[in-house]
Amino acid sequence: MKTFNKKGFTLVELLAVIVILAIIILFALPAVVSTMETARAGSFKNEINEVVNQVQTAFSRKTMASSPDIKNVNIGGTTYRYMCITLANLYKEGYSQKAQFAAEGTAYKGYYQVFIPANGSSVATYIIRFTNGQFTANDLSYSYTSSDKYTPTFEAVTDEWGKCPAEDPTEIPNKTPSASGE
Repeated sequence: MKTFNKKGFTLVELLAVIVILAIIILFALPAVVSTMETARAGSFKNEINEVVNQVQTAFSRKTMASSPDIKNVNIGGTTYRYMCITLANLYKEGYSQKAQFAAEGTAYKGYYQVFIPANGSSVATYIIRFTNGQFTANDLSYSYTSSDKYTPTFEAVTDEWGKCPAEDPTEIPNKTPSASGE
């Protein structure tokens, strides 16, 4: 009679290990996905902050050069120095390397409006319409005191996102976006 040398695992043992691993993955996957989504949202906030810094630089340089891009607008009895600049123009004017993506027709699109009270107050308000193709900030009112309260959202993006509004503003939008799915 022949005897077999049992050196391997049986099919049942292998299947049991596969089932146990599948159960572990099933429980771990939502935590990993949630962590990845949080990291992506944090990265998007950093992108917004990066571009806001570039817009600040553009605004300062254009103010010092008495650029016609800086206008005075009267909103609610207060005069603001106002500028709107697209992400593509930030790149074309040399303020941003990241904005190169907007100029090359990728998913990066957007514009920034800057409102600084002409009375010398240093509190600037930025109205942001920006997308990196995954997250969007749609008419986000951003100032130094409210920047940490922002949650990136998913919204439909149109070609209008690459253009500043045609008319000077008559009010400063004050939207606080909430998270929503595509």
